[in-house]
This record gives sequence, structure tokens and C-alpha cells, in this order.
Amino acid sequence: MTLERIIGLTGGIASGKSTVGALLAEKDCTVLDADRIVHGLYRSNRTLQARLLLSFGPGILSWPPAVDRKKLREKVFSDEKMLAKLERIAWPYVLREIEERVRAAEGSVVIEASRLYESGYASRLDAVIQVECLPDIQRYRLMQSRGFSREDAEAVVELQRRSMVRWPFSDYTIYNSGDDPKLELLRAQVDRLWGRLHSENSTARS
Repeated sequence: MTLERIIGLTGGIASGKSTVGALLAEKDCTVLDADRIVHGLYRSNRTLQARLLLSFGPGILSWPPAVDRKKLREKVFSDEKMLAKLERIAWPYVLREIEERVRAAEGSVVIEASRLYESGYASRLDAVIQVECLPDIQRYRLMQSRGFSREDAEAVVELQRRSMVRWPFSDYTIYNSGDDPKLELLRAQVDRLWGRLHSENSTARS
């Protein structure tokens, strides 16, 4: 099997991207989560660690040597300039890792990233899926599942709302704001979207 297509999956924090990614993985896609990749690099890439140390100070490090995600988040989550600085430093390392994994993949690849357009990678994608969620639901999920305080959750959601490039560039939209504990509505949307993608891919080849 060869590489068929590269699909972007984006949306705000706690919008449900990872849940949608897991449902797409059931379609035999290779799902690459940019957050997991960067967190791995924070632990293992000494060059990236050194650059972040110089830019954000020794307070972001933990022991054994690794970038403490919580401490780094506290530095950037309410400051657009600091967030942009972090992205300028980290994204090239993340993109190199993504490129290596894409080259090794077969079938369809889904790249999950909240800052997909800002990364500069969107131009290489065959399609982009946007996951939409109400801000109140995002804040609730951050507090319930990630231990954010209300103030931190509000700050993170607001920062992303101001700084994310979104709607006009997405090819497909999935809505994930409803009461759907068994994921039935979300799964139905993913199934319909996957069928549409498969149909369009087959038409393009014929």
C-alpha cells in the first residue's frame, strides 16, 4: 500500500480533535498528533530544550532534564507574542518529525494540530477537517479533564480564539458541542465525512 492522502485535523483546545482522530484511526488511518510529538521532543531533543531554556528561562525545566509543559504553558498562555515565539522555535522540529513519519506511512495520514495553519504545513495537505466546539464546552472540558482553573481555562480559550486561523480555509467541519456521551452523533459525522472523502478520492483517480 502506498501513501494515499494527507488530511489535516484542526480545532481549538478541548474541542474534541483527539476523539475525532481516534475515530479516524478506526478507518485504518495513521494519525499523527502534533501535541504528542512536541511533548516527546520536549523530553528528548536536547537542542530544542536548550533553545527554549535560552528563550524562556530555567524555570521551564524539570528533572530529569525535560521541558515542563505546565511551566511553559504558564509563560505563554496569556501572551500572544510569547506563544508566537514558542511556535517559531518548536514548529520546525515538529514538522521534521511529521515529515519523517509521513514518508514511512501507508494509506491515509491524518495530522492533528490546533495550530495547523500557523505551522505552514496546511499547503501540503489534501484536505482539512475543522472540529468546532462552543467556548463554554471547551472551558468545562479543560477544568474537568485537565485540571485547569477557571481563570486559566478562560485565558487559554480566549488566546486561541484571538490568534487561530480557522474557518475560511477548512474543507470540512465536524461539530462536537452536543451532549453525546456515547459518541453516536460524532461517530455518525465522522462516518459520513469518511465516506465522502473516500468517494472524492476515488473520483479523482478515475
